[in-house]
Amino acid sequence: MEDWKMKGKPALVILHMQESIAGSLASGPIAQEVKDSDHLPRQQALLKAFRDRNLPVIYVVFDQSKFPDWSVLGYGMMSKRPKSVFNTKMREVIPELAPRTEEPVLSNWIWGAFTNSGLEQELRSRGAGTLVFVGGALNIAVFNSTVQASDLWYPVIVPEDACIPTKSANKTPETMKVREVFLEMLTRYALVTNTQDVIAHLV
Repeated sequence: MEDWKMKGKPALVILHMQESIAGSLASGPIAQEVKDSDHLPRQQALLKAFRDRNLPVIYVVFDQSKFPDWSVLGYGMMSKRPKSVFNTKMREVIPELAPRTEEPVLSNWIWGAFTNSGLEQELRSRGAGTLVFVGGALNIAVFNSTVQASDLWYPVIVPEDACIPTKSANKTPETMKVREVFLEMLTRYALVTNTQDVIAHLV
């Protein structure tokens, strides 16, 4: 990979690493991938690196309780789960990535992290110049948030080995192809690299 530089102050944005998706209250593939892979230690390494340098860290959690009743999510996919199912505990960040008091935890109710979350305002107030997205899932929150950020003229860096799922989660040719397609699309909006490379470029 060619050498590169970050523009301005980088901010780490941790997407949807919460109990209902990646933690003790989850039962889907993302939670299993967290248990079976090295994504979480890489996220922890990035978190430590940003904190050690006093760089901004912001969390965004997914809050489906904010959906309007029977809201259409796209191509007929609809939210049918009772809002009462989504309690405060399910939106908590997993303990392994627990936020500090000064690190905001925002909530969004659709795929992109900027939608109805106040993320742009938090980034502007902290003087963020470059965004580093980690979390899950690569083809949902990470991808959509990256596209949104590019519309706001933010340079984005995606350490793909800290984004769930990655290669180990895609065990069939079909799912491998899906991942390859999303990674290829991400390169049009972001610098796609790895955790070690991102940490090496922090100052």
